[in-house]
Amino acid sequence: MIQIYDVGNRAYEWNGDASLIPSECVLNADLNGSWTLSLKHPLDDDGRWKHIDREAVVVADTFMGERQRFRIRVYNKSDNGVTATAVPIFFDSANDCFLMDTRVLGCTGQQALNLMMNGSAYSGISDITSAATAYFVRRNLMDAINGDAAPTFIGRWGGEILYDNNRVIINSRVGSDRGVEVRYKKNIRGLTYNLDMSNVATRIVPLSFNGHKISGNTPWVDSPLINRYEIIYYREVAFDNVRMAEDATGDANEIVCTSQAELDTALQAQAEAMFVNGADKPEVTLKVDLIALSRTEEYKDYQELEDIGLGEGDIEKSDEEFLKRMKSKGEILGEEEALVLLDRAFEGMPPSASSKYLNVSLKKDGDFTATSKVLPSSVLDMVLKEAVDVVKKEACEIFEGKISIDPYTSSCEYCPYSAACGMDKKIPGYKTRSDKNKKRSEIIDD
Repeated sequence: MIQIYDVGNRAYEWNGDASLIPSECVLNADLNGSWTLSLKHPLDDDGRWKHIDREAVVVADTFMGERQRFRIRVYNKSDNGVTATAVPIFFDSANDCFLMDTRVLGCTGQQALNLMMNGSAYSGISDITSAATAYFVRRNLMDAINGDAAPTFIGRWGGEILYDNNRVIINSRVGSDRGVEVRYKKNIRGLTYNLDMSNVATRIVPLSFNGHKISGNTPWVDSPLINRYEIIYYREVAFDNVRMAEDATGDANEIVCTSQAELDTALQAQAEAMFVNGADKPEVTLKVDLIALSRTEEYKDYQELEDIGLGEGDIEKSDEEFLKRMKSKGEILGEEEALVLLDRAFEGMPPSASSKYLNVSLKKDGDFTATSKVLPSSVLDMVLKEAVDVVKKEACEIFEGKISIDPYTSSCEYCPYSAACGMDKKIPGYKTRSDKNKKRSEIIDD
């Protein structure tokens, strides 16, 4: 049931002023992005549509649970009906919850949210245990959590956001791993890979309260990954919880230093903690266009197993797993010039060099290992010629009128045209061709 509460009615524990019967009601939720409830309602004779107005509250069941509240922000009426766009009620905190001067010093995610929402109508939950520091001065709560200006909770502590009425949930990961797989030839239709370097820091200049820095001519801390990038990415970061004794306030979360040596150690530890939390790594986003198998006839008995909620999935569990899956599986020209263009680890062909991106590695004597997928140019020409010959052969057979049903073994499994061709493995006489790849040695010997 979808209910609506008129402006001024905050008795959400009771039924609303009217029950809506919309022609469409959809919640679009982007992880750490916008959440909007889009609603379309006809001009019904009972006048339910008249309750749909600016600032009214719509209550609906969503993936977050029952009776989730949304405030109408945009309202339009025409002869065809009423349309409205609403946002989670927590978004009200952008207008009625201000942090005039909230100082979060060396706190966990939960402690930070408690301080940020102290005395307000809002609350937060977080499982983030890493400590960080941020000062929020004249900021509304929504902006402080994940706005454009620094600092923000997401910028300092990280995490993924869910909205549950007047409560925000910011955990290191909001979804659960149900073992759902996204694979080509199963349920994937397309994949977009996006890498964002804008927040990468490989050299941090840490500053304590009042701008004190590490002594010497190199007051910075370098990431262990600094040499993996073409350039050095500098970032100056203020750690206001690190203070000299004369600046200490007595707060239990302060790191008080009585000498420059202690300050150097404390600032270095703070910067290194940022690298541990991924400050030296780019933000990688994979957008997968997949078929919802849980909605298909074949998977109707396994809907719960194949459902994917916000923040859920098992596309990649780690950087190492991602690189393993994305590693090139084909043959590569085994010459330095070509290898260096694909991976700079082979520049100069150093002994024992290996690649995270290619199935290529060198032995101590500089020769390729037995498992390396490399070919000399003469052999690679043979392989390419074999591929061209296969294409020519298939093309000639098509021009000669060969249209017999003769599929490869694996091609029928997901083919949508089986009803047209009549292929049925259960009928005697039908058979498929082996799609086993030809071995490299077979191509070379031929």
